[in-house]
Amino acid sequence: MSKLIYLIRHGVAQHNDNFLKYGKQTFYDPKFKDTHLTSIGELQSKRLNSEWTNIDDVELVLISPLYRTLQTANNIFMNKDIQMLSLEDLREYPMGKHTCNMRSNRKILKNDFPNINFNLLVSDSDILWDPNTEESITSLEYRIEKIKEFIKNRTEDKICIISHTAFIEKMKDNKISLLENNENEIKHCYPYQMNL
Repeated sequence: MSKLIYLIRHGVAQHNDNFLKYGKQTFYDPKFKDTHLTSIGELQSKRLNSEWTNIDDVELVLISPLYRTLQTANNIFMNKDIQMLSLEDLREYPMGKHTCNMRSNRKILKNDFPNINFNLLVSDSDILWDPNTEESITSLEYRIEKIKEFIKNRTEDKICIISHTAFIEKMKDNKISLLENNENEIKHCYPYQMNL
């Protein structure tokens, strides 16, 4: 039996805004580690809470441990009694060099998001993010396969993933669109669907 997966990109975050102003260099800016949602991103995710007609069908939420996705999940599923798990493999690509993709300490995340389960993160500090090397596409594909396997072993049939552009596009369509190449990325806070 196939599972219905909802794939949601986080709301607009600080680095998304900064990219429009400063270009790709914003991804390497040490002032913007693990970027947060902007006020627009907050509104987008809160709006989906009230406008998404299938929200009550979701049985499990899987979330990237980056701050913007955790904020998005909290806003979308506020006042919902649903299990939410954070998984390292759902992080944005590439995991290296881009400071916006460097995860905050698990102790901070547990404190700020007490309703999300962080027990499956590999460590308190971010030992996966590499300041010197950008992750390869092969590594991203491997992470996607691990997530698919994780989902197949779950009992839930309707699962929501809250992640990032490259991860979602590669999982859903086996491609990655880049604004710097004048390509259209997937929308923020929109529930794309796929069957697994």
